[in-house]
Amino acid sequence: MYFDKIEVRNVSVAQGNLGQLGVFGELKNRGDRTLRSVAITVYYLDREGYGIHEKTYYPVSVTGNRMGTINP
Repeated sequence: MYFDKIEVRNVSVAQGNLGQLGVFGELKNRGDRTLRSVAITVYYLDREGYGIHEKTYYPVSVTGNRMGTINP
C-alpha cells in the first residue's frame, strides 16, 4: 500500500472561522505518486473512549486538470 508514504501531522480540534468545532491538520505526500483523492475518516468517541459516530471527509480532490478542496 501507499499509506506509509502519507504523513499526517499537527492534528487538532479547534474552533473554525464560523465558530464551530472542526478537525484541522496537515497531509504531506512523501511518495512519488500524484494523489487524485484523499479520504479521511474521523471517529467520534464518548468519554469512555467508545465510538459513537464516524464521518469520512474528502479534503483533496482532483477534477479534470484542476485540483481543489472539498469542504465537509
